[in-house]
Order: sequence, then structure tokens, then C-alpha cells
Amino acid sequence: MTRFLPSLLCALALAVPSTLRAADDAEAQAKAMQQMMELSKPGKEHAQLAKLVGTWDATVKAYMKPGASPEESKGSAVYTMISDGRFLRSEFKGQMMGMPFTGTGLDGYDRVRGAYVATWMDSMSTGLMFETGVSKDEGKTIEYTGEVGDCMAPGKTVKVRTVVTHTSDDAFTYAMYQTRAGEKEAQCLEITYTRAKGK
Repeated sequence: MTRFLPSLLCALALAVPSTLRAADDAEAQAKAMQQMMELSKPGKEHAQLAKLVGTWDATVKAYMKPGASPEESKGSAVYTMISDGRFLRSEFKGQMMGMPFTGTGLDGYDRVRGAYVATWMDSMSTGLMFETGVSKDEGKTIEYTGEVGDCMAPGKTVKVRTVVTHTSDDAFTYAMYQTRAGEKEAQCLEITYTRAKGK
């Protein structure tokens, strides 16, 4: 744990507004501190994400190449809120290409950036995907963009776009699209989630 403290303290120092570090005006300092504290609290976006807490059944369609029929499989996911309601963690279990597959995701809303944020890691990659997203309908549909390492071309990245669509409190879909350099965007994944009964 101690090895993380220097970077944490550095991050905190950079996060403090210059008005708080340098201003002599006590009122300005108090105002800046109040703003910092307010932005650190979970907001309405976090309450929307929290509706996913529970256990979900998943139907997965993986598109290995454009125009080909998708590979279908089943899976499950457990969603929990962590960091006192600031982030939604997902733990996914299923199969991919006939092999056991596990993945962990974190979703949140960065009130400083004014954007949704998401990360993903899984048992078939040593990379970490990071995306930022926006919603025009109060979180019912969130469109994320980011990039991930290209397993077909080590050292390069692939642009990704994912769309999460909530059709009800008990169902939502996750669609992912990739764009490689010089190619058109192609769908690579579609997951339909339904809430497990009683969970």
C-alpha cells in the first residue's frame, strides 16, 4: 500500500485548485474547498448506475469478422457499488471461443470531467481498456469511446465505441464496435443482459 502513497499525494496536490494553494483570500479558499468537496460526492448519475446492482444473466454474440455469423454463448455478471457509491464494479463469467472467460469492469461518472468513465480487464488480455462516455437521456443510453491494444498488430491500438442501452430496470444491452486504421467500423460484440430472478 505504501508504494501508492507518493503518487496519491501528488495527485491530490495537483487536484487542489491554484486559488486554494496560492490565494490569500480566505473566502476564495473556502469557496474552492466547498466546490472540491461537492464534486467528490456521488450524484444522480451514480444513482442511475446503482440500479444495476444485482446478478444478471447474459447472452453473448461475438462477431469474429464482418459479415460472419456471430459466435453465441451464455454468461453471468454480478454488479456491486464500491467506494461509497462512486463506482459500479462488474464481475463477468462466461465462455469465449470455447474457453472459460472472466472479466472485471468499473463504471462511474467523473463529475469534474462531466463524463462517464469505464475500464475493463479480462482473462484473455493483459491490456486495460479505458473509455469516456456521454448520455443525452439521463443515463438510459450511454455512448463510450476509447481505444484498446490491437492483438492482431502488437504495439498499435484499435478505436472502440460501446453503447449501453437500458430498456428497463431488468434488461439492458451492451454493444461494442471497433475501427482499425484504414477500415470501416465493425461490430464485434453484443451482450443482452436480463436480471436473474429474485436478484
